[in-house]
Amino acid sequence: GLFGFLASRFIASDQRARRIGGATLAAAGLAAAVGIAVGRWQAVPALVLAAATGAVIVAKSRRRGDPRVGERRVLAAFGIVTYAVLAGVATAFLYALPVWTTPTPTGPFSVGVVDLELTDVTRAEPFGSDATARRRLMVRLWYPAVEGDGSPARPYRTRPEARAIGREFAATLGLPPFVFGHLQLVGTHSRPGATPARSVERFPVVLHSHGYLGSVDSNTALMEHLASHGYLAFSVAHYYEAAAVIYPNGDVVPLAPSIRARM
Repeated sequence: GLFGFLASRFIASDQRARRIGGATLAAAGLAAAVGIAVGRWQAVPALVLAAATGAVIVAKSRRRGDPRVGERRVLAAFGIVTYAVLAGVATAFLYALPVWTTPTPTGPFSVGVVDLELTDVTRAEPFGSDATARRRLMVRLWYPAVEGDGSPARPYRTRPEARAIGREFAATLGLPPFVFGHLQLVGTHSRPGATPARSVERFPVVLHSHGYLGSVDSNTALMEHLASHGYLAFSVAHYYEAAAVIYPNGDVVPLAPSIRARM
């Protein structure tokens, strides 16, 4: 943005200014389309800034005559400060809600992951309206796996998970529904369908239970770390108490309204 502003102030040729402005606007439009496509709404301020730069350049190319030196210096100083502030705000969005990859597990095993659905026929469902319904559990298991086997590592959240869980979590915090959508871009080291390691007869088991408004992917990095060291790490999703639960078949259960009202 700052480069574009300076270019718009000191370009000698109107024709060159038009070309640069057009190229900047085109690049901003392309970047905006790509950013929206991959869910990086945090990049929107930076893209708007780029588009504004192109508009300034085009406007400069259409002006007639040359302003006085004093006016040029005042406008240049104002523009530099304004662009610096806007660029800082745009950058802050990207740093405040970043995209990352979970830490590399330090154990000797690779990590596999699988989602399971279990039904406890001995327990009635306390939240639903169906008196005959039984407690339906969604469980995610991280386990020691054979190196290099299975599918590519899954994202921290799939796109449906990012939408469903992020929407409910944001609503509870009073935020727009898209705020946490970028978590679909966060990487992990867990490979769905990886062949379980069989170097020992039995692996110890760890059970993880998230709190209210949590989700089955809470503490994914810790679960991967444990699995890499030879543990079977189970995370149980508490549906109606979690931000949202997505079952392997695609069913979505949001946070119970009665619980949201108490938060």
